[in-house]
Amino acid sequence: MRTHKILTSLAALAVAATAVIVPLAVSSSAATAPLLGSYNGAANPAGGVAFATETGTTPSIYSDYLDGTSWGSMVGSSGSPSWVISRLKGQLGSQRLLLSVPLVHAGYSSDQAALAAYAANPATWDANFTTLARNLVADGFSNAIIRLMWEPDAGIYSSDDLTSAANYAALWRDAHSAMAAVSGSNFQWAWYWGANFDATTNNTAYPGSAYVDYITFDDYDQSWDTSCGVPYNGSNFTQAQHQCLWKDDQDKGLVALTAFAKAQGKPIGIGEWGVIDRSDGHGGGDDPYWVNDFTAWMKANNVAWASYFNFNSGGNSILADYPNSLAAYRADLGGGSTPTTTTTTTQASGTSSPPVTTTTTTTTPKSTTTTTTAPPSGVVVTRVSPNTGPTSGGTTITVTGSGFSGATAVNFGTIAATIKSVSATVITVTAPASGGGTTDVTVTTPAGRSQATVADQFTYVYPLPSITSVSPSAGTSGGGASVTITGNGFTGATRVSFGSAAASFTVNSNTSITATAPAGVAASVVDVSVAGPGGTSAVVAADKFSYGPVITSVNPRSGNHLGGTTVTINGVGFAGASAVSFGGTLVTSGITVNAGGTQITVAAPANAAGTVDITVTVGGVTTQTSTLDQFTYA
Repeated sequence: MRTHKILTSLAALAVAATAVIVPLAVSSSAATAPLLGSYNGAANPAGGVAFATETGTTPSIYSDYLDGTSWGSMVGSSGSPSWVISRLKGQLGSQRLLLSVPLVHAGYSSDQAALAAYAANPATWDANFTTLARNLVADGFSNAIIRLMWEPDAGIYSSDDLTSAANYAALWRDAHSAMAAVSGSNFQWAWYWGANFDATTNNTAYPGSAYVDYITFDDYDQSWDTSCGVPYNGSNFTQAQHQCLWKDDQDKGLVALTAFAKAQGKPIGIGEWGVIDRSDGHGGGDDPYWVNDFTAWMKANNVAWASYFNFNSGGNSILADYPNSLAAYRADLGGGSTPTTTTTTTQASGTSSPPVTTTTTTTTPKSTTTTTTAPPSGVVVTRVSPNTGPTSGGTTITVTGSGFSGATAVNFGTIAATIKSVSATVITVTAPASGGGTTDVTVTTPAGRSQATVADQFTYVYPLPSITSVSPSAGTSGGGASVTITGNGFTGATRVSFGSAAASFTVNSNTSITATAPAGVAASVVDVSVAGPGGTSAVVAADKFSYGPVITSVNPRSGNHLGGTTVTINGVGFAGASAVSFGGTLVTSGITVNAGGTQITVAAPANAAGTVDITVTVGGVTTQTSTLDQFTYA
């Protein structure tokens, strides 16, 4: 179900097989533990319950995977769900389904080929995703978290394959739209951040914040780092090795993941994590220190949920097989236990024998604090629709639930919303402005306030960048032109591209960017795009940029058919012009080009009455025709 080509470096504490280590304490009074769950094999809810029991935790998330070998095995058919979904129906109780949906493999030579096939025929793929959504809703999983095409950096495409990355993002948007359109659906979506990808690839693959609810990632105590003296012989890592690896490699990866999620205003979800013993020696084995460090990181970095991979797949991750790691998990996240040692010294009465010292190690339950809380108020939020909106606020939101009569306040986190209408089960509000991120929508009535749940979450997203003009809209093929891009949603922009070429740029404001055009192909037209936290701007007519030679205007626009009219041709890239054509009638002499190569003066040749295109040829390259180059003979 999962791969092991993940660049995370971790380690473990080498211990005697019979010893039990006191787990390190996690000290962070402000830390918040994520919602917990586990994967215990396909369609195995009982395994999830057993895992929660042995770890002393309450399961909130149930994780499972669909089979991507064919469309039928993955989505089923209309009214007939796949095997996994049919086995889970009615079995999860209050747990929320975390569903990993692969890239379908059937009939394709590679994942890249599958992405290309989608790009050529998206309708077929959309229909299958619609079937999946209908089956999930029908079987009671309308609020599933969809983890689509997880671990793309483990083989779906390479870091320099921006075409596949763009297809990946487009497929994601289409799948999201198709499934969201199914009546009764309230899915959330977890997009996978690729640790093996550079920023350009991850940004290209990101579908936009309107299509993503969580940034997800998988992590294990495994490493291929050679700088920390790891033996790679199947033994547990030592404490020193663990500390070296965590600092040198994993910590850096998690810092980058956290920064990316923060930039998108999204919480993090951990789809898979665990200790692992690999046959090739790259696994850390029984490693309570890694459990401590990773748990502390989750609590401190806005991780909403985390599913432990409690299964043997290419390496043993079953937590019960690692007693020290299990103790650390319980201490950090569950009921916990703390080993204590008692030493007693006794001497038999009436004897001169040496005293006998006895050391006894016992395990006592982790201390807990019982807090008495008021009974539930009866005010419950079950759905927020839509559950995303711009950071500027202003979105009309419908809050569904019960006990809303007499509601006095609706808050998005700590910020009050404007209430538009109230009934016992539905409230309509206007979302307030806020920074990016996910927050709980709560309702306050005379009876009390609703409790925060996953169902009440609303995510503020950065807007999708949009371009309304590019000025100047043309430049020489050598690049270097200073171009002002006007539009919206430019705050936090991470990339400006002219076609596929990246440009250096400065964000002047949310509506203006100044960029330096990169070199391009002569006499070509490209789309300028802006990528940012909200995604990449859509292609529009206003974003075109032409590489010279290109004609931007002619003056005058008409003349006598007998010829002789002096015509000024404006544009870029005219230096060295060898010919000017008026509707196919060439002029090769009497061509005057200004010093900047932006203007030509030439006498129009005789021609038949009518409108023709003027073209300019420079170095064997001829300008493309457009309405801007037309000249009318009278």
